[in-house]
Amino acid sequence: KKGAPTEEDIEWTEEAKQRIQKVPFFVRNMAKKTVLTFAKEKGVTVIDAKLMDEVREKVGM
Repeated sequence: KKGAPTEEDIEWTEEAKQRIQKVPFFVRNMAKKTVLTFAKEKGVTVIDAKLMDEVREKVGM
């Protein structure tokens, strides 16, 4: 399968799921989209704590 992974291709580790739940409700969807977009751009299919740290550094979350 060619091209960037889609949202359906991407899975979240348990730790990443817990982290996203700690994000305040009113910005959680935006944060989730930001992480998903970053993962797609990198071509990764698993979102873990390390990737979330990279996103946080990049966008200052």
